[in-house]
Amino acid sequence: LFNVIASIYLENTVAAAKYNDIYQKRRRLSDQAMLAEKCGSVIELVWREFLNRGLAGEELAQALPPNARADEIVQKASAIHMSREFLESLHGHAAFRELLLDLDIAQEDHINLFQTLDV
Repeated sequence: LFNVIASIYLENTVAAAKYNDIYQKRRRLSDQAMLAEKCGSVIELVWREFLNRGLAGEELAQALPPNARADEIVQKASAIHMSREFLESLHGHAAFRELLLDLDIAQEDHINLFQTLDV
């Protein structure tokens, strides 16, 4: 009898934890301000890395000052063409991986991000 009660308790605890995780994920994804902030951070990180590697070319590199606002970066970053190697180098940055996790992109999906984004 004790084993039955313990297993029912354990099953209810696991179900509650699973529901809580789903609820928190849904709440995070519906938070538009957080989503916009994280997406902006990803774009800014990509842009900065693009400039640091000298991949932007003179025209793009001179188009923005180093202290450019996020909206200016987004506009210019739309001209970026990312190679598989560049995206893999971004994955080497802990900040990039953390941002992807914050956006609920599973860690196992990080490796196939190039194919997923169809860059």
